[in-house]
Amino acid sequence: MGMGRRRSKKIKMPKIKRQRSPNVRHRVRQHKRKINGRTITVKTHFRGEGTKKPNIRRPRRIETINRSRITNRQFLYGDFDKDKTKNIDDIRPYNPKEKGSKEEILLSDELKNIETHRESFEGTTEEMAKDFEKKGYDVKHRVKTPYSIVNKLRRNYLDNLQDIGGVLILVDTKDQAKKAAKYVESKYNIIDKDDYYKHPKQGYEAIHFNAIFKDNIHEIQIKTKADYKKHLKWHLAYKKGEFKGSTN
Repeated sequence: MGMGRRRSKKIKMPKIKRQRSPNVRHRVRQHKRKINGRTITVKTHFRGEGTKKPNIRRPRRIETINRSRITNRQFLYGDFDKDKTKNIDDIRPYNPKEKGSKEEILLSDELKNIETHRESFEGTTEEMAKDFEKKGYDVKHRVKTPYSIVNKLRRNYLDNLQDIGGVLILVDTKDQAKKAAKYVESKYNIIDKDDYYKHPKQGYEAIHFNAIFKDNIHEIQIKTKADYKKHLKWHLAYKKGEFKGSTN
């Protein structure tokens, strides 16, 4: 009896755990997408050359400002970051996290006041010019632009301002205020003095000096701390030209 073919026994191979490959920087693919009229480069990280398409994240939609079409007026009075502060008053007009103006006087209000005053001349100036034209004269007329008005104010009146630089001295009593006033008069070249403690003005009490220091005219005010707290209540109204009553 012949021997048949001998069958080999199946040997079970132990399962080998696949080890993860160490963290490596994978290659980056770049492609360009057009969003809101702007071309943005999108970077995509992928592993190897597999057939699976890389997971491309759609870039966040970005609201952009077409700066080439912005007029001067839109730039000054607009609100690019929507924080309810006009650009001219906003230290960072593109940052919505910083809200409000840092200054008590708003440049937007001051420029509008100049514009309003200027507009009141447009009709009257033209009317005057037409009156001379009726008489047969060759007439030209104009109303200064807000920029030209600011320039003339700066050239003609800036040097006459005597309180651009100011020092406030706070004391406890009126007697200490008088003592501080004597020191100021002995130390600096005084060109003007107003003693509102002797002669109060609508309830306002203080001592004011205009003194020359290193070729510049500085204002020096001396007040008691109690008077200073009282004056803070109407200070902003005075700056805006709205103060009409007494400080009491």
